[in-house]
Amino acid sequence: MPGKVKYSKSQAILEIPEFHQEDEGYYECIAGNLRGRNLAKGQLIFYAPPEWEQKIQNTYLSIYDSLFWECKASGKPNPWYTWLKNGERLHPEERIQIENGTLIITMLNVSDSGIYQCAAENKYQTIYANAELRVLASAPDFSKNPIKKTSVVQVGGDISIECKPNAFPKASISWKRGTESLRQSKRVFLLEDGSLKICNVTRSDAGSYTCVATNQFGNGKSSGSLIVKGLSSTGVQIFNPSTQFLSMVAIFYCFAIQPPSQ
Repeated sequence: MPGKVKYSKSQAILEIPEFHQEDEGYYECIAGNLRGRNLAKGQLIFYAPPEWEQKIQNTYLSIYDSLFWECKASGKPNPWYTWLKNGERLHPEERIQIENGTLIITMLNVSDSGIYQCAAENKYQTIYANAELRVLASAPDFSKNPIKKTSVVQVGGDISIECKPNAFPKASISWKRGTESLRQSKRVFLLEDGSLKICNVTRSDAGSYTCVATNQFGNGKSSGSLIVKGLSSTGVQIFNPSTQFLSMVAIFYCFAIQPPSQ
């Protein structure tokens, strides 16, 4: 008998508080007196409705990505799972794989967006977990994350300029200096994340740089200026020839050194 079992004074009543699965089984009650004994047998069966251990969460993915969702529930007997989209049952097909509590959809398209439900069910109850899938498809957009308008670097230094447009699917990135397309070289690197890196900067690297982002839905671009600072042979700090605009006033920088008197 479980150690938590309680008996009434007459021992005619058996009480098992907080009944758990390990308490299930066959129990016997034996009653006897001077005239004999009698035996009664019974079986206690534990059951529990489903209870979530892992739910699905709202998910936002790019077109052509893959979705993987998993839900888990406990219960006795073990629950089985069904999946629904916008209230209608989902069935496996070419892009959709369903196995127990997992749902996989490959090569997502915009029509896959919707409200999904994972249902866990046994003979005592059915419970639901809801989540939204939103499939995003858009041309590159720099409105929320333009490239830095002005970048400053010393002669001989290294500079990285980030290019991170919002685009679904991910955009391919190229760079221009002025109107000329940039290609990778010993000093110029086009990084995998779209950034432009220039090493051992020279004054001739100064100018306007444009990041061009393209996917099948369109393209976008964002521009910024690179200013190179350095020291002249006389030790005076100079800027590359450039123009800055402050409140619609153009300011030109010019530095001159008077040679020492003889």
